[in-house]
Amino acid sequence: MTSALRLIFFVSLVLTLAVQSFAETREDDRDQHILVEAKFRRWRAETPFGSYRPRKTRVLSLMHGYTGPDDGKLCEWSGRADVALGATGFFRTEKVAERWWLVDPHGHPFVATSLNSIRSGQRKDRNPTSRASFSERWKSEGDWAEDARRFLVDSGFNTVGAWSDSSLRKVNRPLPWTTVLYVMYPFGAQRGGKSDESNMKFPNDCMPIFDPEFERFCKARLAEVITQDLIEDRMLVGYFVDNELPWREDALDRYLKIDTSDVNYRQSLRWLIQRKGLDHSVSPETVLKMIDDDDRSGFLGYISERYFSMVYQALRVSDPNHLYLGSRLHGQALRLEPLFHALGQYADVVSINYYNRWTPRTSELENWTAWSGDKPFLISEWYAKGEDSGHENVQGADMVVRSQMDRGRFYQNFLLRLLESKHCVGSFWHTYRDADELPKGSNKGFMSVTFEPFEDLVMMAAEINRQKYSLIDYFDR
Repeated sequence: MTSALRLIFFVSLVLTLAVQSFAETREDDRDQHILVEAKFRRWRAETPFGSYRPRKTRVLSLMHGYTGPDDGKLCEWSGRADVALGATGFFRTEKVAERWWLVDPHGHPFVATSLNSIRSGQRKDRNPTSRASFSERWKSEGDWAEDARRFLVDSGFNTVGAWSDSSLRKVNRPLPWTTVLYVMYPFGAQRGGKSDESNMKFPNDCMPIFDPEFERFCKARLAEVITQDLIEDRMLVGYFVDNELPWREDALDRYLKIDTSDVNYRQSLRWLIQRKGLDHSVSPETVLKMIDDDDRSGFLGYISERYFSMVYQALRVSDPNHLYLGSRLHGQALRLEPLFHALGQYADVVSINYYNRWTPRTSELENWTAWSGDKPFLISEWYAKGEDSGHENVQGADMVVRSQMDRGRFYQNFLLRLLESKHCVGSFWHTYRDADELPKGSNKGFMSVTFEPFEDLVMMAAEINRQKYSLIDYFDR
């Protein structure tokens, strides 16, 4: 073999070994993953789901080097009793050694694990099966609430999520809780918006952000819904304000296509003319032809800053004590940098409804942090649906897996990545209970429509929920 061939062989061998070494990092080590089959929701397609495909799934039992026990002594709020930070009497946030925490009223680091929509269903549930099941189990909503609290604690959940029954705040030793205060939804309903089963639909996805009455409405609305009891409630973590608003990359184009008599059209056109340095006598047609992506980005930043600043100022006047958990972002909004720039100036925590991800993407988590100016985030919605539930599972945003055990494996895989992140301060699974009669609806809940826990899911979730602080210490080491 010639010297040249030996050199080529040597370089090839080194490269091969390097590639093999890279491929065998923790993320790709088969011994630390199992494969779970999942099929993802497809939109505007002939079929609602793609095909089942195996997904690499990290679970506690296969984590090399981790032998952590359940979390040690917890304080009465389920925060870390072994660490003391400054106590203010209310929840707040603090960054300690590069990791963000919620801090409970006594000054202990706290990470929220929660379920949304923890409801008995007695006031709104039109499902005869669930109503009959409720009557067989409990004499009153108060009895149900005590059992619901016990279920949450036994499963390692420490926070009551959004849209939950107020009876949970009246139980013995209630849990910290959160709520949603709608501002743009009720105002939009007065300006042509229409509500569907889950959200408010605005004309051409254009919120009436330039309406001269919005700021006054915002102040009046928050002053009305934030009572003195809320202001003084030490168990209240904070407020989400609005849910899944239609933040769009092409917002400028959309606003300039609505009725020309609408103030939102006029103000958008005025903004564009001023940005371009044009005379106001120039025709709208001429201006519209000049729009570029920088204009679109600038306009999105402008309207989001306008919205978040108004909400923040009104919220702080009405309640200076509690956290502003942002507006729950979803879909396209999660990749819009100008939106996060604006939100980060005002919110204490960025809230994300995070779907269509088997494992949270590191790049996305890092982007949210960087774009928001180093603000912590929480995942305000996530779930997977089980085919074995008998539900159609078409309703809703996220994927379907074959079994409740696979839902539990997904839970561990997803939460492990969140705990690994130094900026995530909570996760809120959506939801507590399935709502619809079989086979309608979707298997989003931890309980069936008849209040039967999905035992495999509950077992897997409880295992990791009870070790979240031990896992954080492990990841930080």
